[in-house]
Amino acid sequence: MHKPVTFGTAAALTFALAACGSADRSESSATDANAVTTNATADAGLPTGGGNMTTGAEAATPAATPTTAAEFAAAAGASDLFEITSSKLAATQAEGAQVKSYAAMMIKDHTKSTAELKTIASKENITLSPPALTPDMQSKVDALKAAKGASFDTLYLTQQVAGHESALKLHQGYAAGGDNAALKAFASKTAPIVSKHLDEARAMAR
Repeated sequence: MHKPVTFGTAAALTFALAACGSADRSESSATDANAVTTNATADAGLPTGGGNMTTGAEAATPAATPTTAAEFAAAAGASDLFEITSSKLAATQAEGAQVKSYAAMMIKDHTKSTAELKTIASKENITLSPPALTPDMQSKVDALKAAKGASFDTLYLTQQVAGHESALKLHQGYAAGGDNAALKAFASKTAPIVSKHLDEARAMAR
């Protein structure tokens, strides 16, 4: 039986510089170390520059595509939950009729996806904890709650594009290299639906 996985997005990297006899060489070494730190942080999916996220629209890049059943199930459940939660807000706060229609489709399709995921997890004896939003997802939902009118529609669609890009990578990645045949079939079946959602969100966001 697989155990549930708790995800974290923080990574700590420490670099020490040896003292040099030349001031110029010390400055050059520090510059090189900073570049390495920046590159490593980016590879871990962490922000590399200053400034706080204020719109909640940026996509969070996972450090690696889940390959175990428990990891994939948890990530897919969280992705569905974000789509459902944000789209329920859009159902009442969106200004455009097309955006509201899209939100209704998101609620329907991702609720169905969650139900299928739970059924597979039960049959495969995969321990599946109740889905929970990641801190990044929660920040996006909070940003949506504060948005109004046309600004809400723009932010919602931007988030949908980013969210579905991440979800598509998740499902395609697990379908290709996952460790459970039933979940791989689920991921393979779900990926085209996610791709369709992504195309529609991109078209409306233009």
